[in-house]
Amino acid sequence: MKTKSLFLFTCIIILTSFKSIQAINEDPIYKVTIFRWSKSIKGVEQKRFATINQDGSIVIDEQIFKKKLTIKSLNVAIDNFIKTEKIVKVGANNDPPRVAIVPKNGELTISIAIIKLKDFNNEKEFENKSQYIYNKIEKSSDQDIYIYKYLDLDDLKVLKEAIE
Repeated sequence: MKTKSLFLFTCIIILTSFKSIQAINEDPIYKVTIFRWSKSIKGVEQKRFATINQDGSIVIDEQIFKKKLTIKSLNVAIDNFIKTEKIVKVGANNDPPRVAIVPKNGELTISIAIIKLKDFNNEKEFENKSQYIYNKIEKSSDQDIYIYKYLDLDDLKVLKEAIE
């Protein structure tokens, strides 16, 4: 009976350790850039430029935001966003940076660029690393950013507070 208990205990330890290894994201983010540009019906513009770094810190318009995102859940959300929305990966290049689409009155332009850590490390010779790019124009300037539906509630609250 003692050996059976010891064997069972050993199996449980081994199986739980494999689960934590599987949970590690093999292609984590390096940086996510979100540019939100809106114009009210009256033409009043609002621009927000946010960068989410690989540690979950958020930089808004070159100022470090006081709260962080949970990097593990953020990586899962970003992967789901890329897969579900079929976001296209643009290869590394040395071209000039892309320009956001100017919204008309009552519109919102959202641009999201996602750079994975593996691409960042493997493409040092390029000015622009390979990245997943999402651009969308909404008819209303008060729309939520589309990536919001992929975030868990805690990260959603932090990102909304930072960007809006």
